[in-house]
Amino acid sequence: MLVVVRNLITVPAAAGVAGVVTTAFAPAVWGTTYVVTTELLPPGHPLFAGVVRALPAGLVALAITRALPRGVWWMRAAVLGVLNIGVFLPLLFVAAERLPGGVAATLAAAQPLVVAVLAVVVLRQAPSVRGIGWGSRGSRGWAWWSSVRTRCSTRSGSSRVWAVRRRWRSG
Repeated sequence: MLVVVRNLITVPAAAGVAGVVTTAFAPAVWGTTYVVTTELLPPGHPLFAGVVRALPAGLVALAITRALPRGVWWMRAAVLGVLNIGVFLPLLFVAAERLPGGVAATLAAAQPLVVAVLAVVVLRQAPSVRGIGWGSRGSRGWAWWSSVRTRCSTRSGSSRVWAVRRRWRSG
């Protein structure tokens, strides 16, 4: 049984650990973008990087479904393909080459909020307290986690300095 929230399929209701792992898979894969971009792909070729990232998934999807678009969906698929592979992915790889990972993660955490605002502006939907609330909650959650990591790193760093200084003083 799937939990359906306003036509969006989410994690299976009784999935347990498997559901959590499945849900964590997409962010983990997206998290590899910066490592792949900086370590494995040639710099300065964002369109190539976008094609390398999208083509295998598209071929797998085509092999699984064994169906091509019909009618008006050819034009829709072309528009979505140009926007995704021709615009979004190259810009993603340009950002991955130029931005530090922490800055990019902070911006990515604000994405649900941006989507909620774009739904109002572009689709002319009424502002949703739920969409804006959860979007801002995600952004605040990332900011909180970043500050916790920073504080822990600072504390562990200062503790190491204190321990080394004490050892040198006694020895």
